[in-house]
Amino acid sequence: MMHYAFKHKTDFMKAIQNAVARGYTRYCSGSTTAKKALVMAYKFEDRGYGISMTTQQKWRAKKAGKATSTLISLAVGEKVSWFLLVTAGEGIVEQVENLRDAKSKKERIEFTGYELVVQPRPKDKAAWTWRMTEATKNEWAERIGNAVRVRNDDSEIRQCLWSLARVPGFAQSRRDAFKLFRVMQGDYKRIKRSEWPYRGLWVAFHGRFKAGEKIPLG
Repeated sequence: MMHYAFKHKTDFMKAIQNAVARGYTRYCSGSTTAKKALVMAYKFEDRGYGISMTTQQKWRAKKAGKATSTLISLAVGEKVSWFLLVTAGEGIVEQVENLRDAKSKKERIEFTGYELVVQPRPKDKAAWTWRMTEATKNEWAERIGNAVRVRNDDSEIRQCLWSLARVPGFAQSRRDAFKLFRVMQGDYKRIKRSEWPYRGLWVAFHGRFKAGEKIPLG
């Protein structure tokens, strides 16, 4: 069976979010090369992790109390990042792999400075979403402060705005970006003693039904 990897980080993160929301809340992860990632995927198949099961086969396994798995990968150049996500239930995968619990505060899924969390929503049930880690927010606050303090050169401010606009477009990560933008505006007015002269910030939503582009592993 062919195995594929996402080409874009946000699509990869969205796939992980969707899988966890569907009950794949145990996981292990890592990174490797494209060729080794394909070998790894075949190894997971041979061990009986169920990563290639059909929807019907997974439904039957769940009904029988068996764990099933899904493998989600991201290819950037020669590097492949991957997450093996596993449902509740018994199976060889929990005996072989050192699985962590995405629902635990101490074992949350993290990727490139973002973490996957359950976020309460007004007038609706809580939902999984990605947000910046505390370390990432602190790094951003320091970067913003340094950019605003530069005299006679606004290139760092413009670079900050460019980068904030490209934050992954998930509900909570967007809120984090807008909060940092307001911090930047406040710092500018306080330090420069003048009004904010730049455009506002727009961070696009990641399309709920948008299909992510993939490439074959190997």
